[in-house]
Amino acid sequence: MKKQMFVGIAALLIVAFACWVILQLTTWSIPTWFALSVYVQKYVIGISFGVGLVTLLVGLRLNLVRQRKQEQE
Repeated sequence: MKKQMFVGIAALLIVAFACWVILQLTTWSIPTWFALSVYVQKYVIGISFGVGLVTLLVGLRLNLVRQRKQEQE
């Protein structure tokens, strides 16, 4: 279980870093007149990161429930 939590946290950090890199690249490459889109893009990346986090936590929880069922059998 601890190994799975470590893998989950590592995956979360990798996703967070990737989102940060994408955000930095888009802000550097897009002109200032396109700034509103970058502002919206920050929220889109934040929301997608949140959805990924929730998906990761739900997956870990379901895996834990499945393991407990197997142990009981």
